[in-house]
Amino acid sequence: MFRYIQEKASCTVLYQVTDGHRKTALYPWLVVNLKWNYVGKQKKETIHSIGLHLINGIMTTKMMDKLANLSLDQTINDYSYTLSPIIKPSSGYRRLFDYAENNLLDRDEQWVKESVQQFEEEKTLLDYFYQNNEDEKDLYQQERSHLEERLLPKIKMEVINAGLFYLTEQGTKKMISS
Repeated sequence: MFRYIQEKASCTVLYQVTDGHRKTALYPWLVVNLKWNYVGKQKKETIHSIGLHLINGIMTTKMMDKLANLSLDQTINDYSYTLSPIIKPSSGYRRLFDYAENNLLDRDEQWVKESVQQFEEEKTLLDYFYQNNEDEKDLYQQERSHLEERLLPKIKMEVINAGLFYLTEQGTKKMISS
């Protein structure tokens, strides 16, 4: 499902499939898939899927894994209806991003120390080669900029895709309990 959404749309709306024979309320969930890029001496990326229940504000992680067990469709079944969210999706996005920055960021700072150390070592070598060469000051600055870009630690968060998922009460309980 994650790959389907990534290939077909950056934003989607899906409904949990119901039997279509009785009235069924569908609860709104905002789901965002994020990619963290750690750039430094070594590069690493992690992907996180976070869901926010737009009625009660409960958040859960690994949302795409949990949604994989449900039948979802782009059209709502007969006799199903959606509940209006109490939390606006734009406010929900902010909540999800705040949560991601505060809870999902890799707190291991060893990679930062290693990247800075590698930068300092290579900068010292660069300084040595250009120490008595005032004529190539522009080239030195260019090389130093490349070193900074390549080695100084940076973390970038990127939204891969997002969606509104309308789930039954039982589907919502599964998202919260697992």
